[in-house]
Amino acid sequence: MSFTPNNRLPRPRLWFFTSPSASGGPPMRTPRIRRRLRGLLAASAAALACGGVLATPALAASGDLTFAGCIGSAAGCTPLGSLAGADSSAVTPNGQHLYAAGFVAGAVSHFKIDPSGNLIFAGCIGSSAGCTPLGSLPGADGLAVTPNGQHLYAAAEFGGGAVSHFKIDPAGNLIFAGCIGGVAGCTPLGSLAGAASVAVTPNGQHLYAAAGFANAVSHFTIAP
Repeated sequence: MSFTPNNRLPRPRLWFFTSPSASGGPPMRTPRIRRRLRGLLAASAAALACGGVLATPALAASGDLTFAGCIGSAAGCTPLGSLAGADSSAVTPNGQHLYAAGFVAGAVSHFKIDPSGNLIFAGCIGSSAGCTPLGSLPGADGLAVTPNGQHLYAAAEFGGGAVSHFKIDPAGNLIFAGCIGGVAGCTPLGSLAGAASVAVTPNGQHLYAAAGFANAVSHFTIAP
């Protein structure tokens, strides 16, 4: 190894040689290939953190999801039977309460949302065991909360179809206030057979319900 005039070892460098030149001279050092080699070494190091698979490292993008837990009957979740067939949910405008419809359970469950976003079961209403009994939610499906957070509407597909109205008290609990449709005990209306979804306008004055069996969308005005 050669030494510098000050008898110090030279700084280590990465060299990559090409084949001998056409004139028969010594191999030539190629800076461009050397830079590529450095990139390859960096990519290889990153691959070790990916289970040995050579891949370009990726940063988390805005909106990416990180699993933080679950509740229900799926393996690994906090057990809860009133979510059987869970197929829709709605959150109050203040972000403090979530409601989830269980299609198979025939129920709507209420959860409080803590500051970290975790769900705390606070009760349910419907035909599922342990819930406050209510017969107007067979095949509970779409949910909608009014913009003022004071009312929740729930669609039910079976039993002739219906839309149930609940008042939401200050603690987020649901108080049944009536129903309309083909389910026994509701104000009769045939255009809600197979009611599957509901939507409330931003001003809170109108509700629309789509019903698959009736092949119809029904319009309702919402009293102030």
